[in-house]
Amino acid sequence: SGCKTGLFAGKFMARTFALLTLVLLHACNAHPLAGELPAVLETSTPASRAELVQVISDALNVVSVTLAEDALMKSSELVIEKKLRRNLQGRIGGGRVMDPPEQFKLVIDGSRCVLVRLADDTRYVLKEALCRQL
Repeated sequence: SGCKTGLFAGKFMARTFALLTLVLLHACNAHPLAGELPAVLETSTPASRAELVQVISDALNVVSVTLAEDALMKSSELVIEKKLRRNLQGRIGGGRVMDPPEQFKLVIDGSRCVLVRLADDTRYVLKEALCRQL
């Protein structure tokens, strides 16, 4: 009967560890780093727009992305959906896109504009952008 108690304790500890790990991971992703505040772009210049397109393209490992003219000017959040592929006749190919859209958030850290990819919490400093706190 001592083996059964040890086995139960081991499973209990493993489940407790797994639960604590999930709680800590959620807590880390739920809040921005100290000093970071949600932000929007003050203006959109050709240079800042080109930088934003390049940073997002690099983050997603794609050639280029298409952004709305007012991207990140009214909201600190940006959602990028995968482009549907077209066949040779120009029609959208069969099937559905099952991957979730990519999400980014613009924050300001002191005077720096920082774009955060929410999927992996990677931060990209935007050198050409001027941001203001929301």
